[in-house]
Amino acid sequence: MARRDHHQPRHRRIRCSWRGPDHVREYAEAWRAVQIHRAGTVVQVEGALRRRVYPVIGDRPLESIVPSDIQQLVKRLERELSPASVIVTYRYVATIFKAASRDRRIALSPCDRIRLPKIVKKPVAPMATSDIQSLAEAVPKRYHAMVILAAGPGLRQGEIFGLTLDRVDFLRRSARVDRQLVGIRGQAPTFGPPKTASSVRTVPLPDVVLEALSEHPALPARSARRADLHRV
Repeated sequence: MARRDHHQPRHRRIRCSWRGPDHVREYAEAWRAVQIHRAGTVVQVEGALRRRVYPVIGDRPLESIVPSDIQQLVKRLERELSPASVIVTYRYVATIFKAASRDRRIALSPCDRIRLPKIVKKPVAPMATSDIQSLAEAVPKRYHAMVILAAGPGLRQGEIFGLTLDRVDFLRRSARVDRQLVGIRGQAPTFGPPKTASSVRTVPLPDVVLEALSEHPALPARSARRADLHRV
């Protein structure tokens, strides 16, 4: 029996232990299923892929996608979306192809040296106080404080919806922002963490905001709350 020459190099074919699907849509859905995302991000990613990406490259094999295809996709998105939304959608696609490369479904990611639109930051023009007052007076009484909260301490919409009475300290004239109300289509709204870890904060409340909160129709013992505003 011939003996193997131990000095003879062995050529081994690299095999991936996970044999996934071959098409963009199938792989992307498999990728999506194992991601750890917040509920809102899950909806955002699913919607971006389903509406913007799959109609263009979803039914094509992973290995058939080249950088020019990705550039064409970005160009198409530019006609429909803002630059910021184009970049977000592209990042989803780039992450998926990076994962496909790591899983050895493709040799290299086609998301290489793709030109993206530039985000031009426009100067922020604050609303005039008179316009804020007019807006607050135009909405139903129960939403009056929401307008003032957005204009005063500058809370985000979800943070305003997530602000409850136990988070407001009338004596210290402040509010604790540590959650937001997350709305997902087809599901009941739920409380969730703020957008980022740095968004957890305590914000000072000026008198005009405290006054608006104390006059909210759902607030019990409004007279007592108003008295708190004048304590030293």
